[in-house]
Amino acid sequence: MSNPGYLSRVSSHDFAIYKEPMSEEKPPIQAPIQSPVGLMQDRPTDADFIADKIGFLPNTRKSDNAFQAKFILATCAISILVSFFAMKDAPWWGSGVIGLVIGLVVGVLISGTILAVRNIRR
Repeated sequence: MSNPGYLSRVSSHDFAIYKEPMSEEKPPIQAPIQSPVGLMQDRPTDADFIADKIGFLPNTRKSDNAFQAKFILATCAISILVSFFAMKDAPWWGSGVIGLVIGLVVGVLISGTILAVRNIRR
C-alpha cells in the first residue's frame, strides 16, 4: 500500500519536542505573592471622591458594599415570598425564579439610587 505524496514527507521527527536534560539542582523556593492591602477600606480616597461625585467607577467602600448586599438580599427574600403567594398556579421553582429575578433588579436599582443620593451629600 503506498502513501500519497504529501503524507510520505511527514515523519515522526517533525513532531518531536526538545526537552532540556533535568539538572540535579532544585529550583529556589520563592516567597508567596501577597495581595495588596487596602482594596476594601472605609477611608475616603481620591477614587472614592470621583466615584461619589461623577460615578462610573467601582465603589471600594466596605460600608456601602455591605449595605447594598444586605438590601439586595432582603429584596430578593421579600420578592420570592410575594411571588410564592401571588403565583399559586405556577410551580414552586418557577415562581421562586421569577421572584428572585425581580428582587435582584429592584434591589440593585433602589439600593443604587439610595447610595447615589447618599454619596452626593458627602
